[in-house]
Amino acid sequence: MLFYGVLFVLASVVRVHVSATRGPADKYFKEFQKPCFESDKPVDLRRNVGKNQNENNRNNLGIKRLVKLNGVKTGHVQEVDLGSSRNYSLITRAMKPLIFEIPDFLSSEECEHIIKLARKSGLTSSVAGFDQTAYDGDLEQELTSIDKNAPVPAQFSFMTSFSVWDRNSDGLIDKQEIGYFTAKYALLHFGEEELKDMFHQIGFKGFQNGQITRESLKSLNIAKFVKYLEFTKNKHPRYRARFSEQTWMTKDTGKHDPVMLSLNERVVKLTKLPREIIENSEDLQVVHYGPIGHYHVHYDSTQIDDQNRNRPCCRQQHSQGCRLCRFITILYYLNDVEQGGETAFVVADNTTLNTTNLLKTTSTSLEDYLNLSLNCHKANLVVAPRKGHAIMWYNHFIDEDTGLLGEVDEYSMHEGCDVIKGEKWIANNWIIGLPSGSL
Repeated sequence: MLFYGVLFVLASVVRVHVSATRGPADKYFKEFQKPCFESDKPVDLRRNVGKNQNENNRNNLGIKRLVKLNGVKTGHVQEVDLGSSRNYSLITRAMKPLIFEIPDFLSSEECEHIIKLARKSGLTSSVAGFDQTAYDGDLEQELTSIDKNAPVPAQFSFMTSFSVWDRNSDGLIDKQEIGYFTAKYALLHFGEEELKDMFHQIGFKGFQNGQITRESLKSLNIAKFVKYLEFTKNKHPRYRARFSEQTWMTKDTGKHDPVMLSLNERVVKLTKLPREIIENSEDLQVVHYGPIGHYHVHYDSTQIDDQNRNRPCCRQQHSQGCRLCRFITILYYLNDVEQGGETAFVVADNTTLNTTNLLKTTSTSLEDYLNLSLNCHKANLVVAPRKGHAIMWYNHFIDEDTGLLGEVDEYSMHEGCDVIKGEKWIANNWIIGLPSGSL
């Protein structure tokens, strides 16, 4: 069932207590672990490490333990030497996950240079060119194909129950309750005008003065209602998981480019990781968001399970046979955004979020925590895009026994909030870590 499946996928994402015991929504969790890009190929970070090599040989093979910087506490500021004529401020924004902000990590000229390289390389859209007129025509055709007397599909028969909609049991379904319903069962967060448009499109006249009565609900064509929600979610870029365009700055591009070489050196010094790890990580991804551009709540790396534990790490040109091993994300803001475009960490440093409640039908947390298109600033940590600034966070724990890549830190769930006005340019620098158990 589409809507139940979507609900449980989202509910599973907000499990912030890492435990060997998995909840009933876990089987849907893998749906949330799709890569942040369309194509990638496996890369074996072990180089000459044979499959039969054990951990005792790691040091002889030149494989070093991963390291994390010391955040001390949220709000702590430390000065770091990255090899230039000045020191940089490293601000701890959260401890769970460990997140740092580095003001003026890039100069204005460097930001402009990277954007210029991206334009020259050519940007690929996550959504093909959107034609509102064509969209409206296709939607009308889909809705017209459904007979007004069409039976309610069995899996959606619960939608005919007034009590399912009327959450406060006052005998009326108000616009907030309708909005909650579409958010909960379709992950579509509609305001009043969008609700009016929806009901107009499906020919429902029972939405009056922002309310639906018990009698009016009986005339709602559930089949058309479901079709509208499905079509909107799958076809309209406003409601897709990602709406942006991007390109990749290949290692060949950066090999002779002074800006890219300088950036690489700073990353080596900032992370304190071996140069080989930095140089064998993913290419720099540059992303452009226009108005309503966004990237809904996601993780940057793949949750480890028994099915993918032994798969090689993805690097570029992804295939089904690899998994994302992004130990660190460094995100660079390449321009100032007029309005919106923040990076929101939904549960950063959270100590009170009850994941059990998120699975209850009476919980409002789905709206409050995960509808960042409407409630971006309700996330625990919201970082505004400022040209030249960078934020760095750790997507994984370090395995205490091997010193290699451990489990995903579930607090690292984040979102690129809607660009409300203007445009947004960022670059993603993903640092790959060698997974534990790969020796």
